Amino acid sequence: MKNIILFLILSIFTFGVVNAQSKKAAKMPTFTVDNFEKKAEKFVNKEVYITGTCDHVCKHAGKKLQLVGDKGTSIEILAGEIDKFPKELEGEDLKVKAVVMEEKIDEEYLKEWESDLKKSGTACETELGQIKDARAKMKKNKKGYVSTYYLQAVSYEKF
Repeated sequence: MKNIILFLILSIFTFGVVNAQSKKAAKMPTFTVDNFEKKAEKFVNKEVYITGTCDHVCKHAGKKLQLVGDKGTSIEILAGEIDKFPKELEGEDLKVKAVVMEEKIDEEYLKEWESDLKKSGTACETELGQIKDARAKMKKNKKGYVSTYYLQAVSYEKF
């Protein structure tokens, strides 16, 4: 009798945990690569799903992949909890569960970047243009920094 009661209690507990996890997954926001950037700020340090086509997997260590959307928008995803991404993912449509991360680029960062380019003699118009664009964005948004977003993968699946 004690075994039956224990079994029932464990069954109810297990069902409750599984049910709660599936409800959490159902509530998790899902984005395409094309619509992610506009809403990324609201999900920093939170898990989301993002869908797109794998355009590239880092060939050296497999620690990064690039997802692209239908409009050509792309985003970098770091392996995070995944050991490495297999090269075979290139060309596959993926749904990636990941944590949204933010990198803030401020004036100090831009000055250091510009100084390094000039010291090394490798300053090119493209990079100097990126620095100029970042400064213009900072001036416009009045936050004192520009945010870039990337993702750290938790899991992925083909679809």
